[in-house]
Amino acid sequence: MTTDAPIISTRDLTIRFGGHVAVDHVSLDIAPFTLKSIIGPNGAGKTTFFNLLSGQYRPTEGRIYLKGADITGLGAAARTRLGIGRSFQLTNIFPTLSVLENVRMAVQGRQGPGFNAWRDYRSFPQLEDRAYAVLETVLLQSKWRAPASDLSHGEKRKLEVGILLALEPEVLLLDEPTAGMSLEEVPAIIALIEGIKARRDRTILLVEHKMDMVTALSDSIAVLQDGRLIADDTPAQASFQFPGGLADHLKEEIGARECVTAEFFARPRTSAAEREPVPPEPTPAAPALLEVEDLHTYIGQHHILQGVSLRARRDAVTVILGRNGAGKTTTMRTIVGLLRPRAGAIRFEGRPIHGLPPYEIVRLGIGFVPEGQGIFATLTVDENLRVAMLDESPENRDRLPRIFALFPALERFRQARAGTLSGGQKQMLSIARAFVNPNRLLLIDEPSKGLAPIIVEHLVAALQEMKSQVTVLLVEQNFAMASALGDDFYLLDDGRTVHHGRMVDLVRDHALKKRYLGV
Repeated sequence: MTTDAPIISTRDLTIRFGGHVAVDHVSLDIAPFTLKSIIGPNGAGKTTFFNLLSGQYRPTEGRIYLKGADITGLGAAARTRLGIGRSFQLTNIFPTLSVLENVRMAVQGRQGPGFNAWRDYRSFPQLEDRAYAVLETVLLQSKWRAPASDLSHGEKRKLEVGILLALEPEVLLLDEPTAGMSLEEVPAIIALIEGIKARRDRTILLVEHKMDMVTALSDSIAVLQDGRLIADDTPAQASFQFPGGLADHLKEEIGARECVTAEFFARPRTSAAEREPVPPEPTPAAPALLEVEDLHTYIGQHHILQGVSLRARRDAVTVILGRNGAGKTTTMRTIVGLLRPRAGAIRFEGRPIHGLPPYEIVRLGIGFVPEGQGIFATLTVDENLRVAMLDESPENRDRLPRIFALFPALERFRQARAGTLSGGQKQMLSIARAFVNPNRLLLIDEPSKGLAPIIVEHLVAALQEMKSQVTVLLVEQNFAMASALGDDFYLLDDGRTVHHGRMVDLVRDHALKKRYLGV
C-alpha cells in the first residue's frame, strides 16, 4: 500500500435491522496516519458504522477494505489481529484487576507467550515493562497498583485507550472517548489523542459530539445523517458546504442544539429548587414516600453500607451524590430488594419493605432503572415496553402515547430492535420501561453515564416532565444534571450519609461540593 492509498475504504456499506436502515450506502476513504472524525446527531449511525468496521456487525450490502484487502467477511477477532482496535461508548475494562494487569493482559495477548495456566507471567518481565510504558503514555503510571474499579470515570477512559494501545493497532476507532466526563476531565483525553496523533504512526477514527474538539483534532470530517454520508472534507471545507457553517447545520437542520459543543456544562445552572418556591421540609409526623433508616448492607464479607439514612418526599427529585465507591448504587439495589440489608429499615408509604423480594417491591409501585441500560437487545422497542408492563391493562397501554411524547425518538424506532439503538436511545428506553407502569416511585441509577451533552439535556427535560407524575430517587455523578433536576440531596461517603439538605443550598456551598464531590 502506498502512502497515498487509503488504509480503510468502504463501498456502499449498508446495514438493515428489519425495516430500519441504520447505515445507508456509505462509501468512505480514510487516509493513513490521519485523524478523521465521524460526526452527526444521535441515531445518525456513527456507532453502527464503527461496529461494521470493527466486525461486531456484518453488513447487509457493501464491502470493507483494509490496505486494499477485502475484510468484509472477517470477524472482530481477525480484524483486531490485522490491526483494527476500537473503544466503546461504555467503558470496557476488568474492574477487579489492577490498572497494570489490565494493560498487561492486552500486551500478553498481542505479543506475549499467550495464556498458559502453567507459566508464571513473571517469567516474562518484558510484558510488564511494555505495560508500564503504555501506562506512562496514558498518564496512569502513578495508579498502576490501584484496582481499575477505583479509578475515576475519566481515568477509566484513559485506561481503555491504554488497553487499546497495548494491542498495537494500526487503526484506532475511538467511540466518544469523552462521553460522561466532567469538563475538568476532558482536556486530559484531548491531550492524549493529540499525543497519539502527533506521532503519525497510527490512523485514528473519532466519533465525538464536541465540535470544538473535533475541529481542533481532525484532519478531515465525515458527517452522517439518518445513516447516509452527507459530507466528507477538511473541517474548513466541510463547514463551507452548509449555509451558515457546519455547526449551524447540525443545530438547525438536525436539531442537535448542544451536540456540537462542550459549553453545555459550562452554562450557569439553576436547580428546580431555585426556579420554584421551596416547600417546607416535611415534619416527622408526615412521613415521606420512602424512608431509609440506618441501612447496613454487605456484599460478601465487605461492609458496603455502614449507616445510610434518607427520605424521598412525594412529587420531588431526591438525588444521591458521592464519589465512586461511596455506596450509591448499593443503596439503590438494597432499596429495590436485589441486596438484603443486615440491619436498618426501608419503608415505602409507611410500610416496611426491607424483607420483601424484588418482584413484590415492584408490584407495590416502585420502578428501577439500573446503571447500564437494562433492556432486551433482541426485542423491538415496542416489545421491550410491553414486556415491562405488569399487565396490559387499558391504563398501561394508554401510558404509551405519553412515553413517546417524552421520548419522540423511541416512537420513530418503535419497530426496531433495541440493540440497534444509539446509547442515548437505549437509556431513554430503559427509563421508559420503568415508566410504563403506574409507579409512584422511580429509582434511576446514573442515567447520564456515557451520554453526549445533547442527550443529557433531553433526559433532563423528560425527567422534569415526569416529576409531576412520579417521585424520583436519582443517583447521578454529573453535578450539572443533578443540580438541574434535584429538589433534595443526600451525600454519601464510605457507605454513610454525611450530609443532606436542599439542592439549592448545595449548589451555593462550594466547600461542601469540593470536599465530597471534587467539584
